[in-house]
Amino acid sequence: MKKIWIPLFTIAVALLLGWMVARRTNAGEPKIAVGATPELNYVTHLYTLAGLGFADADYAAKFGRYLLNADRETLQRHAQELRFTGGQGGSLAGVFFFGLAGDTFADADGMKAALDSARAAFADTQAYDEVADVFVRNYNTYLDTVWPQVRRTLEPRIERLRELLDGNSIVADWERQTGLEWRHGDYTFLLYMAGADGPSYNNLGVDKNSTYYAQDDDYMLAMFSHEFGIFLMMDALPFDEAKARYDIVAPNGGWLPWMALESLSCWYNCRIAGERTADYMAFGDADVERFCQIYDTLDSRGVSGPAELYRQGIELYAVGLQ
Repeated sequence: MKKIWIPLFTIAVALLLGWMVARRTNAGEPKIAVGATPELNYVTHLYTLAGLGFADADYAAKFGRYLLNADRETLQRHAQELRFTGGQGGSLAGVFFFGLAGDTFADADGMKAALDSARAAFADTQAYDEVADVFVRNYNTYLDTVWPQVRRTLEPRIERLRELLDGNSIVADWERQTGLEWRHGDYTFLLYMAGADGPSYNNLGVDKNSTYYAQDDDYMLAMFSHEFGIFLMMDALPFDEAKARYDIVAPNGGWLPWMALESLSCWYNCRIAGERTADYMAFGDADVERFCQIYDTLDSRGVSGPAELYRQGIELYAVGLQ
């Protein structure tokens, strides 16, 4: 499978370092699944308490004492390298957010071994080591004291979402609309508790995603479909070509290859639902309305399939920027 760089992020530096969890093969038809892991919740815990693009006053009031001021200051000193947003991220985000959040560690020793193995890929080893020390030093305490409380909070939300997803046809609907086939088993959304104000729907591998747990039901279901669609289409899209030709930040602050991708997923999602879905308004930096107008025009001209819609759509949008 081709590896790409798209930090919301879907496969970031973490994949290039071999951190992606091996894809599953499931019996029966693939489905959208929901769960939670301590690894993802630990990473969002640190990102929230250190203010690294995530914020949550209620969470900080309850769990802030579990991060020493010195460790918080260390993370904040490297905030630029650790943050990510709008399709782009700092040099350490791939490992310390996407890599750790998508992996599995029994304890701090397991996390340390993984971080030690990735260290050689970074030129600024001092920054890497300082951040790694904070992540490793606090992990066992988190597992023992914070994670049990977080897990109890997440469990009823997971059950609610599983009920809503029971019998859903998201995978089949997307395959029918795009003509593509999903071959990676279940697509799992992992919930986290920390970071009410932060970037949700961050992809952690080919078959898993992450999101803040306390969002509106309709919005979450729309985004589950949206994010699955992104990954179903990804191998079929000329994304590398778009990166090379249109490495442009639009006036609204969005990165053009990312804008076209998110908007195409919104466009298909609306077609599947037969109405404007909740994700349509969620990507202000992607200029979804304009891109969807372009995709409608191309569709009316007989252009079909994700690859050609994406290729011609981004080209038409770029012309409008000149």
